[in-house]
Amino acid sequence: MSIRIPAGTPSGKRFRIRGQGISKDDQAGDLIVETSIIVPDKLSEEQERLLREFAAAGGMKF
Repeated sequence: MSIRIPAGTPSGKRFRIRGQGISKDDQAGDLIVETSIIVPDKLSEEQERLLREFAAAGGMKF
């Protein structure tokens, strides 16, 4: 099974997938998926340069 996580989804957001959870008495419950966004604490010079370029292209200040 796979699910699509929309762009911009914050950490901690929960998604309910109906009928895909644990089964009991021939009925499946809902599966709850919680996002966990990991932000790197260190970037290489190249990664930082690329991130700055990306932000500038989107009109953001970094």
